[in-house]
Amino acid sequence: MHGETDILVASNITILDSEDFEGYLVSCGCTEIIKYVICQQEGDDAIEVWIRKNQGQNDKKNKPPKDYTGIDGHEKALKEILDKGKVKYAPLIAEKLCKLEKEKLPPKILEFFQKLENGGII
Repeated sequence: MHGETDILVASNITILDSEDFEGYLVSCGCTEIIKYVICQQEGDDAIEVWIRKNQGQNDKKNKPPKDYTGIDGHEKALKEILDKGKVKYAPLIAEKLCKLEKEKLPPKILEFFQKLENGGII
């Protein structure tokens, strides 16, 4: 409950399970759009440069050094880049998402549009 609104049942609020919106986009298969936007803004090698620069770095006390060598290393880098540049990348990602065919949109976005279409948003 937040103020007078129970955010768990409010139809105009979408709750993502244990991740932020950027992480959700990466985990639901929008990595090509994200890579395109990052590289368009920062250069073709921006993601690899990020990985080289941050590999083994320790940005918080009592946390292990960053490791991008695993199977999810590239996705981890994408999430970090997006987190550092939310304002910068959000409009460009939104623009690309708007150009997708409906069936290629992430499920939570489709769910939200369905609520709008059905008049379920207050």
